[in-house]
Amino acid sequence: MVKGKILLIHFLMILFCITNLNAQNIHEAAEKGDLARVKELVEKNPELVNARATGQYEYLKFTPLHFAAWKGHKDIIQYLIKKGADIHAQDSDGSTPLYWAANFDHEEIVTTLIKNGAEVNSQNNFGITPLHRAAFKGYTDIVKLFIEKGSEINVRNKQQGRTPLQNAIEAGHAEIVKVLLDNSADVKSKDNAGKNSLFIAAENGYLEIVKLIIDKGPEINSRESLYNRNSLHLASLNGYKEIAELLISKGIELDAADKRGKTPLHYAAKYGHKSVAELLLSNGASKPDDIIENYGRSSYLDKNLKKKEAVIWYLGNCGWAVKTKNHLLIFDYWQYSNNPDNPLLANGRINPEEIKNQDVIVFVTHSDYDHYDEVIFTWEKLNKNITYIFGWDVEKKPEYIWMKPDESRKINDIEVFSVKMKGAEAVTYLVKVDELVIYHPGDGSSEQWIDIDKLKKISDEFDIVFLTVFGGALATADKLQAKVMFPMHGNETQYLAHAQAAEKRQLKTKVHYAENRGDRFFYSKGKISK
Repeated sequence: MVKGKILLIHFLMILFCITNLNAQNIHEAAEKGDLARVKELVEKNPELVNARATGQYEYLKFTPLHFAAWKGHKDIIQYLIKKGADIHAQDSDGSTPLYWAANFDHEEIVTTLIKNGAEVNSQNNFGITPLHRAAFKGYTDIVKLFIEKGSEINVRNKQQGRTPLQNAIEAGHAEIVKVLLDNSADVKSKDNAGKNSLFIAAENGYLEIVKLIIDKGPEINSRESLYNRNSLHLASLNGYKEIAELLISKGIELDAADKRGKTPLHYAAKYGHKSVAELLLSNGASKPDDIIENYGRSSYLDKNLKKKEAVIWYLGNCGWAVKTKNHLLIFDYWQYSNNPDNPLLANGRINPEEIKNQDVIVFVTHSDYDHYDEVIFTWEKLNKNITYIFGWDVEKKPEYIWMKPDESRKINDIEVFSVKMKGAEAVTYLVKVDELVIYHPGDGSSEQWIDIDKLKKISDEFDIVFLTVFGGALATADKLQAKVMFPMHGNETQYLAHAQAAEKRQLKTKVHYAENRGDRFFYSKGKISK
């Protein structure tokens, strides 16, 4: 009897392994475009047509249809649909195959899926529709197709509350902006920070798009709701002189004060935009007594720091620069939006001239466009004392260090640990430098992705931790007993919400947040000051 039970258990285990292996095989075949193999597996086991991914892609919860849509394999798409594939299947983020086809510019696949009943207005867990994604990625023909098939033009996503028009503006796609405006996209719609289309175009430096929007007649002196700023505040803060000139010519208020009493001139000076400040003054702006001018190279690069001290600059998205006693660390730099006339650390940009005399270590966690920008390779032209550290093999000409998951390296006096992200082929970085422990996990936030036990075996204390706003960041910071934590990969409303939530929970970890690129913080004795 016992022997019979053991044999049954062994049989079931073997059957389970075979089923899992076949599931993994069909996903690999769908990804690679191997139609013959897909047919062979489905004929043997029809249920595989909707099987969820196993192995390295298990965390995505993709079906074979997701893989085929992602990679653009039309013949496999048609076969899977014929065999009963769920065209509405959602992955771990709630995204359908149509979303992934749109995300990678597979127009034929988009057409095929829609013809077979795919819902064009499906929203994933973040409220993002396929139209949002196509607009952001710049795929004009797919945007036109979605509009023709009835996609909702003015739908807002959840994280930022932005419409497809605002996504296209954010990414600088003027042609798509024209298409959406011609199809009655609402220029007055405001996102979660109270910014309408004019604000988003002005803060990202897209002059042509600003002109398109102004032609639609928005209120030139409207204010966003978070800080009560007008669009001239944002153009000045980000250093866009031509946009500031245009707004001034349209009659925008020069000395408008935000909720902190700051004018556009305050921000132009604080964030190092001398040419914009001069423009404002030449047009009659009042020069306030409390103005702070940060023009030119940052004096903080030469600051005589002690060990356990650091100066931290926010570079936007997941990008950070950290100056310690002997080194300048740069994490996940992405040069999005147009550069201002004077790119500097003061406005959250890396200017190779400004950092040329520093010992620079550049960290890149993974290959997503918003974490990896090839502009970083241009920095070595002016700075030969620069080290690049990657979590994958980038196969680029400049010399770099490829740190595989769960490796450790001693680079001069710095210890670097590439801790594997759970459920993904990506790394996170724990860095011990000048008696500081700094942790940057790329896209990570919660224990779903971050291996806290492994981190605590490497270090029992954490000085500075950067975590994304994707959920669970405060719990992670608390478990790591980090002294300070900075939220990232979101917007100012999300960062503020994290700081407020931490204060409400009375966490020992102090959460500080950046409002704008270029915001600077000083870390000493376990505390932050600006």
